[in-house]
Amino acid sequence: CVGCVWFFVFQIDGSGGHYKLFADGTLQIIGLYRYDSGVYICMASNGIGEPIRKEVYLTVKGTEFIVFVSI
Repeated sequence: CVGCVWFFVFQIDGSGGHYKLFADGTLQIIGLYRYDSGVYICMASNGIGEPIRKEVYLTVKGTEFIVFVSI
């Protein structure tokens, strides 16, 4: 996904640690915790027209998971 940006209370840069971003726009959350519950927003833009915005609602009821989120 060219120009994909993820947000969850703050912009996710995927530079390591808890969140990882892949070239195709997939967001990986490593070491999932209850505080990760909430709305994740992906904004995608190729510079032509309006950006596309998608929301993903995540509810965490346990721990020790790895989650991949793709739009």
